[in-house]
Amino acid sequence: MESSSNKDSISHISLSNSIERQHITDINLFTLKRALPLNYNYIIDSFKVIQALKFFGAFSKPFEAKFCVNIYTANKIKAWLEEFSDLHKTTMRETRDQAIKEAAFFALFHAGHGPASAYYTYTEEIQLKYDNDEEVLADRTICPQKYDIYYLHKKFLDQSISARNRKEMFS
Repeated sequence: MESSSNKDSISHISLSNSIERQHITDINLFTLKRALPLNYNYIIDSFKVIQALKFFGAFSKPFEAKFCVNIYTANKIKAWLEEFSDLHKTTMRETRDQAIKEAAFFALFHAGHGPASAYYTYTEEIQLKYDNDEEVLADRTICPQKYDIYYLHKKFLDQSISARNRKEMFS
């Protein structure tokens, strides 16, 4: 990391050695300061100004940035995501839910369910768990659509059956 001088950083934002100083201006640093939640330290690895549609509330200089944040626990990551989401009025999903959902369907398939019965069993469990909340039932990250279940069933069969029935078995 470069030493922090006034030109290369704003209190909690520093530039890494991989970023070239001429690609980031003081205006870009100020935009980053407005875009990132406070009370965290950041190291900017890359920064690129992009062309985007202009609309009310958009940054005057839209950009794409890759950065590291001084976060080291799951709870602090969730807190940072909440602050970022509140700051930008966005929602970010955690990818961990996909692995949990996949494991739940694989357990149903292993118990003998086909795609259709696994779908209805899982949907019924979700309805009971969330008291039939329409918003939860409409959220595909929690309650997937039928074609997603067929994909997971194919993936399950490929892992469990075709692994034992490869060409080598018949030679």
